[in-house]
Amino acid sequence: MPNVSLHVTLPIPRDEDKETRDKDKQRPPPRNCSNTPLTAGVSGDDQTLEQIPIVCEFPEVFSDDIDEFQPNREVKFAIELVLGAGPISSAPYRMSPLEMAKMKAQLEDLLGKHFIRPSVSPWGVSVLMVKKKDRSMRLCVDYQ
Repeated sequence: MPNVSLHVTLPIPRDEDKETRDKDKQRPPPRNCSNTPLTAGVSGDDQTLEQIPIVCEFPEVFSDDIDEFQPNREVKFAIELVLGAGPISSAPYRMSPLEMAKMKAQLEDLLGKHFIRPSVSPWGVSVLMVKKKDRSMRLCVDYQ
């Protein structure tokens, strides 16, 4: 699902701009902002402009007629590499019940940390578990 993102370019003030800056010190009143920490990314899930710290810091840059972000919408998207080509089917690697349990645990951990997400794409890759030197298992993806 697509996320809404805002990009702002802020100019670096130069010395010759000092007189202009001193004249134009009148800024619009700040928005009603809480003391929220600055985050690297903002998703469009029920976010308002007042919840984003950068919007609160520079209210003159953002339009007042934008009340909220647009809701997430599902978009159907497909890439046809060759006209009429379909996904290649391959059998999954065989795993012991122990390897399968460890793989599921690692996948749940990665899903919980939002490093990966579920996919409904017909194109997929096989995964396998490989033993490391310390006898633990590593999840490996076979992209061939």
